[in-house]
Amino acid sequence: MKARKRSGDPTKLLLILALAISLLTPWTDLPASSPVSGICFDPAWGKIEGVVTAAGKPFPAIVRVKSIRSSPVKIEIEALTDSLGHYTIIVPHGSYCIDVTGRSGSARFPYSKWLQDRELMMWDTLHVKNEVTRADIHCGRLIVRLEIPENLLGQRLTCNVQTMPRPGLAFRDITTEQIQESPVEFLFPLLPPENYLVSVQSDSVPTTWLPPAYDWSAAEFVLVKKDQITMFNSALPKPAHISGVIRGSWTTLQASPPDFLIYQTESRPCPYRFRTGQDGRFNPNPAKNMS
Repeated sequence: MKARKRSGDPTKLLLILALAISLLTPWTDLPASSPVSGICFDPAWGKIEGVVTAAGKPFPAIVRVKSIRSSPVKIEIEALTDSLGHYTIIVPHGSYCIDVTGRSGSARFPYSKWLQDRELMMWDTLHVKNEVTRADIHCGRLIVRLEIPENLLGQRLTCNVQTMPRPGLAFRDITTEQIQESPVEFLFPLLPPENYLVSVQSDSVPTTWLPPAYDWSAAEFVLVKKDQITMFNSALPKPAHISGVIRGSWTTLQASPPDFLIYQTESRPCPYRFRTGQDGRFNPNPAKNMS
């Protein structure tokens, strides 16, 4: 007796074929620089590579690649530059931001266009779509040479450089030196090419923009060029000391003592604001640098 020949269901045959193909698909390990551990289907990967230089020379730094905040998958990978300043990072296709940090100095890619939102940073994005995406970071170097009055020797002085102050959008770097002799030099080894304002301050020196001014609008812009060393020379004025007692009667006193303003000249903005004690006495430390 012959067995009856059954005709197969085409739909079932297609499902079986699809399952067989999926089981035969090779599984691959992720690249060594991947932030994801384990084994999965290999997605589309790309490579970000470039060079970091300052004043035309390779700069030892950590290059950090982070996925943008809107990305559904959070990725953060970092790599060290080699002796020639080169770096390579392998990432899945997507949009990323890059920052560079050295032992002294930092930079962003693209240059100086980042928004600070408390502790979160947003940069212009780098879109990785191809096999290799190039991101070279060529910075300049700034040396601030500052003449210091004798009575400030031995103190710690902080020097700050930043692009034009504007809400939420700026690039800045800070360095501090113990002043042993005059002049003192502040080194900023890794600065994106941009115009910068320079200011200094300490416990006895209020924020002073250079050349000496108490408002950034009166300061001088310093242009740092790509792959070049820029020198900026300036001097702090000899400080004067102010102390005294404010006497008088007040028709109205709030819960806290009133604020008082001191002007250097009528043509300058108010550089100092201080508050008296309940007895009207004052000796404002920030005013020690008035000249």
